Amino acid sequence: MDNRPVGVFDSGSGGLPAAGALRERLPNENIIYLGDTGHMPYGGRSKEELIAIARRNTDFLKSFSVKAVLVACGTISASLPEVISADAETPVFGVMYPAVKAALRASKTGRIAVAATERAIASGAFASAIKAERADANVISAACPKFAPMTEAGHFSKDDPFVAETVREYLQPVAEFKADTLILGCTHYSLLKDAIADFLGPGVQQADAGEAAAEELAKFLRERDMLSARLEPGRESFYHTGGGPELFANFAEIFFKRNITADLEYIDLPQTRSAL
Repeated sequence: MDNRPVGVFDSGSGGLPAAGALRERLPNENIIYLGDTGHMPYGGRSKEELIAIARRNTDFLKSFSVKAVLVACGTISASLPEVISADAETPVFGVMYPAVKAALRASKTGRIAVAATERAIASGAFASAIKAERADANVISAACPKFAPMTEAGHFSKDDPFVAETVREYLQPVAEFKADTLILGCTHYSLLKDAIADFLGPGVQQADAGEAAAEELAKFLRERDMLSARLEPGRESFYHTGGGPELFANFAEIFFKRNITADLEYIDLPQTRSAL
């Protein structure tokens, strides 16, 4: 048994669905969530900046003596696979490989689409991971740079005309490709599931990177007898680095079914360039 908390970070509120999925699977664990809202989005940043971000955020979570870290960010998971390791002293889990595995299980035709940030798509990591497991797979990749900022601004309802138009703008090639499975390669995109389903139709399965990673991390802890010995429900602590805390709190309430304002704290982490 291991009563230490689990750490989760993302560029903003996009990792909250992953943290919520972790809470569903691990009801007695304490969770420390870092939303790097002051420095998002990550999708257009250089590899050097992403390395600094990953190091800084992971070190912040390790200061709480976490037993594992979930990098709930598709950009870092795809661009920096070297930071993801379940063998380190503090295991670090990403979202890319769990999402790929989920997509391969779901796909019947092998026609798989990937929606992710510009940096994640440019890395080619999602497509390479799919091909490594299924050589005959046909893959199309769609960079969706507006998706994360759009959801952070509170636009994710399928009934929002701006959302519907933006989904169409980026996913029209996916519809024409006739993919039977779409990887949501950025955790922000979980909020767009309904809008994406409306556009692509019910025949396209969605492999949610955050949910898949939460399942993998929960399985890892169970198999190694690292679950909390507490009998009472676990608690969450939330940290943000800037932007609108009210909107962040509203998002968190969706996934944790409570007002988290009292557990939300601003933390002044350095700019990525000065962290290099």
